[in-house]
Amino acid sequence: MRRKVIPVLAALTVAVVVAGTATAVSMSGRGGGSRTISAVFSETPALYPGNHVDVLGMPVGSVTAVHAGPTGVVVTMRVDDTVTIPAGAGAYLVAPNVVNDRYVELSPAYTGGPSMAPGTTIPQARTHVPLSVDAVLADLDSLFKALAPTVSDPKGALASLVADLDKQLAGQGPALNSTIMSLGSAATGLNADGPNLAKTIDNLSPFVAALAGAAHQYQAFTGNLAGASTVLNADRSELASTLSTLQQVLAQLATFVQANAGHLGSTLHNLGTAAAAVAAKQHDLARAVQVGGLALQNLDAAIYKQYPAYPNEQPYLPFLETRVNFDGAAVSLSNSLCGSNVLRTADLLVGAVPGADGGKSPASSAAASCLFDVAAANIGAPPGDPTTANATYAGLLAAAAR
Repeated sequence: MRRKVIPVLAALTVAVVVAGTATAVSMSGRGGGSRTISAVFSETPALYPGNHVDVLGMPVGSVTAVHAGPTGVVVTMRVDDTVTIPAGAGAYLVAPNVVNDRYVELSPAYTGGPSMAPGTTIPQARTHVPLSVDAVLADLDSLFKALAPTVSDPKGALASLVADLDKQLAGQGPALNSTIMSLGSAATGLNADGPNLAKTIDNLSPFVAALAGAAHQYQAFTGNLAGASTVLNADRSELASTLSTLQQVLAQLATFVQANAGHLGSTLHNLGTAAAAVAAKQHDLARAVQVGGLALQNLDAAIYKQYPAYPNEQPYLPFLETRVNFDGAAVSLSNSLCGSNVLRTADLLVGAVPGADGGKSPASSAAASCLFDVAAANIGAPPGDPTTANATYAGLLAAAAR
């Protein structure tokens, strides 16, 4: 083993020397000046002065010093002035292989904005150190110890997990295989319909936005529905009683309809006939409704209502005022009769007939008409008074002549 390790170490040493020489040559061949920057790492295993500094994998400088600081390890670097470093760049300790030296990577590359000034120190918050092989092996050792058998669990956690999986999946191999195949087919179908699915999602976006805009209305509806549910829950006994009563009423109604089906059919037939008759006379009914009110109003105006002047007097019965139209020749006839001495002589010769009240009544209708006319004219009512002006015989005749 020792014979095999020594040549390998010798070859690695030569490779490191050659790499360092090539780096120095490449740095010396750049020409121009350089600037110094520093970075604070939590630790720098296998980092030595002379290791190169890279940007995007290309050497741009080298490490000039590595020394312990108050809060970490301070690494001093010299970077070519021709390379611009961003002001907020970080420093990464990179280990490309397990057994060779490490180098510092400055990232990200400059794309614009302020640049890092000479003498800047990159704080530890922007420096990163990779896990060492010892740390990885220690973590693996802790994992293996956790999975290994113990006194309380002789089989170990991993063996128990495998045993439980075997129990749970016993006999489920075909179903599991079918499930995996179905998932693969579904993924293939989704991949084939990717544009349509994306379009569907894009179309759903306005719908979701509209729902979000009307969220307050849905919340109000939910609140109202909750209130209504609370009221219905509080009155469930009354609602049950109402539904029971309604059921009984409907049953009685059904019984009534069955028992009186013939009468109800006849009634409905008659109702249809009446409705048809009303529909046939709807024009006349509309006309009657239009003029009926005016006719009743005129009838009320034609009824003469006379009331007592004093509270103790009895009211007079109302009577209907009418208008009599006579022939135009009746006016001259009345005037000739009422002014004729022959009619007066006849009245005197005939005499008076005793009346029912013990008084005297005119003997002839013509004389009675003249006397009525004279009596009405002697009342002294003003012209146009409806109580007397049209009540006289002459007045009625004159109105008929007009």
